[in-house]
Amino acid sequence: MMLKTSSNSVNPATNMFKICFKRNLGIIILVTLGTLLICPSYLLVDLSDSVNKAKIDEISGYLGGWIYGFSFFASLFTAFGVTALNLLNFSFMYKRPASDMYDSLPITRIELFFSRTLSSVLLILIPVIFASGSLSIVALFYGCPKLILDVLSNFLYIVTVTLVASAFSMVFIITSASVFDFLVSYIGINVGIILMGIIGCSLCERTLYGYSDRGYNSVLNLISPPYYMFTKYYEFVNDEAASQISLRFLARSIIYILAFAVISILLYKKRKTESSGKAFAYKFMYLLCSFVISFCASYAFGAIFADEDIKSVIFYLFAAAGAAIVAVSYGAITHRGFKTVKSSLVMAGVAFASMVLIIVLVKLDITGFNTRVPETKNIKTACVTYRGENINFNNPEKIVSLHKNIVNNIPKNYDDHDYPGNTIMVDLVYNLKSGKTMKRSYYVSANDLLSESTSEILRSEERFSGLLDDLENGMPNTVDATMFDNNSMSEETNYSTYLTYSEVVNLIKIYKNEVNSKKLPVLDFETSKQISVSWHSGRYHGFELALSDNNTETFKYLDSLNLKKRSEEKAEEVVLYD
Repeated sequence: MMLKTSSNSVNPATNMFKICFKRNLGIIILVTLGTLLICPSYLLVDLSDSVNKAKIDEISGYLGGWIYGFSFFASLFTAFGVTALNLLNFSFMYKRPASDMYDSLPITRIELFFSRTLSSVLLILIPVIFASGSLSIVALFYGCPKLILDVLSNFLYIVTVTLVASAFSMVFIITSASVFDFLVSYIGINVGIILMGIIGCSLCERTLYGYSDRGYNSVLNLISPPYYMFTKYYEFVNDEAASQISLRFLARSIIYILAFAVISILLYKKRKTESSGKAFAYKFMYLLCSFVISFCASYAFGAIFADEDIKSVIFYLFAAAGAAIVAVSYGAITHRGFKTVKSSLVMAGVAFASMVLIIVLVKLDITGFNTRVPETKNIKTACVTYRGENINFNNPEKIVSLHKNIVNNIPKNYDDHDYPGNTIMVDLVYNLKSGKTMKRSYYVSANDLLSESTSEILRSEERFSGLLDDLENGMPNTVDATMFDNNSMSEETNYSTYLTYSEVVNLIKIYKNEVNSKKLPVLDFETSKQISVSWHSGRYHGFELALSDNNTETFKYLDSLNLKKRSEEKAEEVVLYD
């Protein structure tokens, strides 16, 4: 039996912390030295080659990229590293003699838990502390003191990710009773939950009219803590607007840390010593792992052998067989033999039935997803996205009217995979007054209701005003432009060139007047030619104008610019630069 209290003269928890820290310190020192070879050693060598040629802004941009890139990969290292250290520090639970020995020590399980997990966290952060400190010194040396704040903010993210990973991994370490089964459950459940989310989203995309493939990310962020942590940190690293979500990220991370820590402590306090050597100390983890793996296998078998045709009987026959095969195999591996065939088949049945139930519920659309259109009074702003171009409407009546026409003409037996190939995707995005966002994505094909309504939006004043505002707020002196001719492969009609700011403004105004006065087609599959304009100013900006033979005024203006000659000059510049 473990003693319920610790000695007052000697603190066993502190001693346990020191022992764990010293035992793993050698490995961490080697890792720290290796880290310093990359950052700052490699960084300094790279900077020394170009520092005399570069301006301070260029150096600042380069260092900033290094800080964010290195920090993201450091967070991956600390997450997996702290998991490995936790597994090493608590591997005694998987051997009965070692487990009995630790239970006989004058230290409570809570003290043992914190002394060992905290030592893992602090040890794995040592290389990051040295690397972050060196990055700060480099930033100061090169006259970029503002970058120190970026180093500190990234370090805060890394610490947060590490703490979440530590608490999360302990749930699996404690519920397992061997290293092998920890790896199976940790990898199987985490990968399996992501696959289940993808399967669910795929079913929604195929059967719900208007379901956006952008919903995948939202669903996976909701159901998978590891996915959420790394995708949100990746957004912070790569998206200039991601700093707006940092507080939400930190708040949710704290909830994860507290929740998983409490669950781990409760499980550890109740864990039986005689669980050592078995597959799992808690049966619920085995059942959960079996269900997740069987569910994924069920859908995978059906999709592979029935070509993802969920209307086919063959899909369900192979799905049932796949669930049974994988569940029995997993049970045999976990229990070291075919001792649990009946219970494995029951779990396979539950997984298969759950998959079928989800398909039925999605097909029935019990939430009213297909026909839901927000009321105008509840909408703050609305936006239509076409070919990466956002068309914003402060007055959402046009979008709501379009949306109502769509839901009133939903194709019978809609299946995303059966849609014709000559289509484009149009997104409707509502920013509601409640703070929520509602998104729908629809295919537009030639000569249908949506095509006509979308054309009206592409001819609207809001679209062209928005393009001009976008240009005014960040367009460089010149932008890339590409001419396309779908009826020809000739370089005379398909080439890349460039336009100046004033030329793009004139092009938009001429095109706007012409397509509205002549009611010309504006969807690219309705015309044989297009011009695409794009530039980067913090993020991607761009638009595409569909051109028919009747766009005489627009072509007259483009011809006056000698774009083909510019294309040849641009190609010569590229050759000279190379």
